[in-house]
Amino acid sequence: MAETAESLENRVSRLEGRVEDFSEQFEALRQGQTNLWEALSGLREGQTNLSSRIDHVDQKIDAFRESTDEKIDNLRSDMDKKFDRVDERFDSIQDTMTANFRVMAVICISILVMMVGTLLAAFFT
Repeated sequence: MAETAESLENRVSRLEGRVEDFSEQFEALRQGQTNLWEALSGLREGQTNLSSRIDHVDQKIDAFRESTDEKIDNLRSDMDKKFDRVDERFDSIQDTMTANFRVMAVICISILVMMVGTLLAAFFT
């Protein structure tokens, strides 16, 4: 029996050692879990911060796009006005040249009629 008691005592001692090891491992797991939760919390905070920064950049892009669109619209309007003025000037020059051409055509026809008249008068006299 003494041997059995000693054997039981050894077994109890080993089991106590194993329980202590399991307890240490469990504590290590708890610490690991705590570390993971802290890391996860940091990631969530980083995600929130990143999301906020993305929203801020998106707002800047939208403001830049609106500003650029407005500038482009103003430039188009200015260019349209300039093209209209050039087109009006071109039409004016074209009208002037057409009128001058008509005057020159009338003068040339008048000169031609006078020359024909002079030639006919010379031919019949």
